[in-house]
Amino acid sequence: MFITHTADYFLFNILGLIEATILADSNYDELMEGSVEGGELPLVAFNKIVIDRKKINGADMFRLAEDPINIVVSSEVVKALKANKPKEGWGINIENLEVK
Repeated sequence: MFITHTADYFLFNILGLIEATILADSNYDELMEGSVEGGELPLVAFNKIVIDRKKINGADMFRLAEDPINIVVSSEVVKALKANKPKEGWGINIENLEVK
């Protein structure tokens, strides 16, 4: 994760991706085929995401390799966001994920 600070605002970018989904248990639309031979994952748009607990190795925040637009956060991060929510809100959408 990259963080920079100016005055009262922070900018951060989550670097790197974790291949953490169980594709067989998830539901998705394939946007671009992957290549088994080339080791490339398909690019997908998830309808239902199922996460493999062993693959995340305790990470509290990461982007999915299979769908990098989504940021997955632990319940600890969600608790901190809720505890420090500004009056106007964060402008984020939080959904529960299945973890096996």
